Amino acid sequence: MDIDVYFCQGGAGLDPPDWLVELRKKMSDLCLARWQQEEGVNVHVITPILLTQAGYHAPFQKSRRQYAETSTRSDIYVVADDDCLIGSDPIVGMAVDIMQQNPNVGILALSERTGPPMVRANVPLSELYQTEDLIESHAVGGVRFCRKGVVTDWPAHDPDNPYQYDSIHGPAVKKAGYVSAYTKALQMNHIGAGYSITWRGAAWRFWEEK
Repeated sequence: MDIDVYFCQGGAGLDPPDWLVELRKKMSDLCLARWQQEEGVNVHVITPILLTQAGYHAPFQKSRRQYAETSTRSDIYVVADDDCLIGSDPIVGMAVDIMQQNPNVGILALSERTGPPMVRANVPLSELYQTEDLIESHAVGGVRFCRKGVVTDWPAHDPDNPYQYDSIHGPAVKKAGYVSAYTKALQMNHIGAGYSITWRGAAWRFWEEK
């Protein structure tokens, strides 16, 4: 069976400047085009409008995860940010193989090509689950390979920070008896780094106008 990929476009808040909207659109178009070239995947685009029409009214960062979990037909599925460009080599099969070899991993995220895995931990590194392919992190983001059924009871978002859910999702995975991890060798390019809109509390007006 092909893997479902949920390519996520959107956020909520105030309007960003026009130049940033246009730049983020170009980034998203590039990243989406690469996913559409990947073999063995079914690509689904998630927008705030789609989520609202489907009956999801929590902030985007939570709702997109809920929608993907309830909609997917694959045992492992992907929730991908739209500013993360996967490499030219096929990666889905390799990521799925790593998850199958590590059944305790609930979420596996690609590391960033610009540096080592961005491990976020509240325990000593020596206590983290680690293999030659991955290293545990208390929260992961970017391009996430998710095991269906790990989290079904979704915690509430932080009302003071509705644009962040990685640090809530990770502990929920841990509570369910699994770990979140970053790959060591499988990488992506975070081309939107430094050009965030949601972190500035701004909406992606382009997507709302589609």
